[in-house]
Amino acid sequence: MAKIGRPTKMTLDNQAEILARISTGESVRQISKSEHMPTAVNIFNFIFKNDDYRIQYENACNNRTEFHVEEMVEIADEGSGDTQRDRLRIDTRKWCASKLVPKKYGEKLDLTPSGGSVKITIGGKAEDNTKAPNEQNTDGD
Repeated sequence: MAKIGRPTKMTLDNQAEILARISTGESVRQISKSEHMPTAVNIFNFIFKNDDYRIQYENACNNRTEFHVEEMVEIADEGSGDTQRDRLRIDTRKWCASKLVPKKYGEKLDLTPSGGSVKITIGGKAEDNTKAPNEQNTDGD
């Protein structure tokens, strides 16, 4: 009698295929739809129980982000004729990249005026900081 159902064990072939497919833009959810692959729950359980594989998975996810960034250029260059859909596809990939790799693709905030330096003074002069909070300043300030 043949086995019925999906595989639950992660074979070496499955592990390699999952990493390759993630690196080229697919999600675990999409991969788990393939009949020869374990369910998403089994894949995630394997990832989080195996430190070495988790590192490989994280690298594959970083590769997926790079894949999506390159894909944005293709979407913009080729265009499907549906401008709003193309914009949505690009914006979604930009948002994901900014959240998944914020140091590289996140918004950079420059909180200094004109890119210069800012001096912050709290509590007035330095000599005032040594006085008790209820003492009055008798220096005439």
